[in-house]
Amino acid sequence: MGGLSGATVCAILPVFRDDRIVDAVKALLKQKVRFDKIIIQDPLGEYSHLEGLCDSIFVNHETDEGLFDGIDKCIDKYKYDFYFLQGADDLLVDNDFLSRFKSLASEPDIYFERIRIVGESRVRLWPPGFFVKAGVVLPPHFGSVYKRDVLLSSRMRDFAVGGNVGADSAWFYTLDTDKLKMKYTNDQSFVMAAGGISNNSLLSPLKNLLSMEKKIRRHGSGVPLAVAKYCISSFLKLFFIRRL
Repeated sequence: MGGLSGATVCAILPVFRDDRIVDAVKALLKQKVRFDKIIIQDPLGEYSHLEGLCDSIFVNHETDEGLFDGIDKCIDKYKYDFYFLQGADDLLVDNDFLSRFKSLASEPDIYFERIRIVGESRVRLWPPGFFVKAGVVLPPHFGSVYKRDVLLSSRMRDFAVGGNVGADSAWFYTLDTDKLKMKYTNDQSFVMAAGGISNNSLLSPLKNLLSMEKKIRRHGSGVPLAVAKYCISSFLKLFFIRRL
């Protein structure tokens, strides 16, 4: 094991009445190196029975104001060195994922691997990591491991908005991505269900941009560049991931 062998890693899975959470949690338990804690953010209180699968699982029933607020509440309440974020409809399919992370020689701010996005008729891959390093595509929001300080430096809940808008991309641009230590591999370890609201039509990036621009300005720096990169990355992600 590498320099991160003593680091604690907690998985957070927000869920809102989605029974696919059962398979998602069972897949996490197959990791050769175990997560220190698996927290299910379940405001409706429907999945307490999952605690019976393993003593490292905890179901948090605290009410929240949506996906991002629920994640932030778990981070505030449960302190670990790193957090792995995952949706209820996603699967960690490579049992060596956490082993690779903990074998790293130094601490990254964000660690991610290649993601497969599975739809009804096709499978696509998240853009390669060098696009992320170049700053034209963002790291995947779910399926990544984040250092605690990164998640505390700018809160996800600040980008929770109503309507058909995805806010995770805007959150990334409040971070100083040029200074972040991002580590990635091309191992295809994570499967994400196609869909969501942020990139399901050509109008989505423009809609997101109009809704998020003020929030980027209020929270971030280098505003003109951040807004431009946000718009470009949204269209690039659409090209790689979604059916046009």
